[in-house]
Amino acid sequence: MKFAATFACVVMAGIGSPAAAQEFRIGVIDFYGLHKLSTEELRPKLAFAEGDVISFDDEKKWGESIERTQGQLTGLAGVRSARVNTVCCVDGQIVIFVGIEEKGARHLRFRKPPKGAVRLPPEVVASGAEFDQALLPAVTRGDTQEDHKNGHSISHAPELKRIQLQFVEYAQRYLPVLRNVLRESDDADQRALAAQVIAYTSDKQAVVPDLVRAMRDPAEGVRNDATRTLLVFAAKDSLSGTPAINVPYEPFVALLGSPIWTDRNKSSGALDSLTLTRDPKLLRLLRREAFAPLSEMARWKVSGYPDSPRRMLGRIAGYSEGEIASAIKSGRQEELIAAAASSRKHPAATDSQ
Repeated sequence: MKFAATFACVVMAGIGSPAAAQEFRIGVIDFYGLHKLSTEELRPKLAFAEGDVISFDDEKKWGESIERTQGQLTGLAGVRSARVNTVCCVDGQIVIFVGIEEKGARHLRFRKPPKGAVRLPPEVVASGAEFDQALLPAVTRGDTQEDHKNGHSISHAPELKRIQLQFVEYAQRYLPVLRNVLRESDDADQRALAAQVIAYTSDKQAVVPDLVRAMRDPAEGVRNDATRTLLVFAAKDSLSGTPAINVPYEPFVALLGSPIWTDRNKSSGALDSLTLTRDPKLLRLLRREAFAPLSEMARWKVSGYPDSPRRMLGRIAGYSEGEIASAIKSGRQEELIAAAASSRKHPAATDSQ
């Protein structure tokens, strides 16, 4: 079975690929993490606006724009930190997500960086670099389909598929090394690559604890790759007839409140799959702990990314899948948010549905 690739969003802080000289228009700027502040207060502090054309041939210039924006936002009263994520591409345009961590908001704590000198084999590192180099060109030409039927990602794009098939061999040959690097290496890039390649092991259940632990890694790239691997595991559980991979949901719920966009994006994708079963305990946890982040993500203007939060809110509210799909298609996200909010006041009514 084919799915729209979860790699179709490439988060760019600066790109060193051949596609980097392309120009893109900023289509949408969306915000998250706002409880006391408003978008009207934040937009004047941005160094860019919707409709601007940006070019990645000058990586340094764009990086400076991001740093200047983050500094200006962090300088506002009530802001603890700010993050800007540049995402390629939706309808050929760039999307920018601005994340704010307000002072007094719940603060996520991650593990201390490991200090081990263990490293991946050179051939794994070389294949990982080759994959990164080929990813953006595939995404920008729209070749973003993936096959998840075996519980890991195999791309339609031939240059990516070839490397991913190498990952299958590496996961079989180097599994103990991959697990050790993921836990102990002091190199965050190596830990992230280990989280990516370990997805291709034949015994996926065995590495779930390694990946769950990596969801608390101090490096967002490691968390992103670990969470994405578990996302695909969760989708395999929900969308195929093969034996289930038991993926715990609590770590994903915690990351929904992260100020880092990749934490939120990957976690919402995994929880979208995990809530298909309508597990009452999971829905109660989301209702209690994640209503606010789900609601603000459901209001994002960009197409596609708000759909997972909207579906979860519909399930919290007790809507059928058909009713949820209809509400999303007709742009009735406020109805889903209101219904989920009502269920928080009367949880027994929705829990019994």
